[in-house]
Amino acid sequence: MGIKVRRLRWIALIACGALAGIGGGQLTLAGLGTFTQNVTAGRGFIALAAVIFGSWQPFGTLLAVLLFTLVEAIQVRAQALGIHMPYQFLVMAPYAVTILALALFIGRSRPPRALGINE
Repeated sequence: MGIKVRRLRWIALIACGALAGIGGGQLTLAGLGTFTQNVTAGRGFIALAAVIFGSWQPFGTLLAVLLFTLVEAIQVRAQALGIHMPYQFLVMAPYAVTILALALFIGRSRPPRALGINE
């Protein structure tokens, strides 16, 4: 197709790094106002699970991220509404849904063949 794979990979890597940096800055400065240890609380693993759950496709990953974000929003809302349940169960809900999603769809998602291959 005439696409230079090496150049496209570098462009994607630089764009990914820039977006991750902007997201990290927004999380620490706008969300909390300061940097603290473990500020992401393992959400990077949820992001990786979203890519796998989304079958390594952009639209599928978008749907997976929306699912995990919905669960996160529900647990925050449930805490605010005073649901009579230990808050630890509500806080672990996004992680439990992530594990459940990966357990149910394990083996159905195939990574790209060129993943991890350096040309």
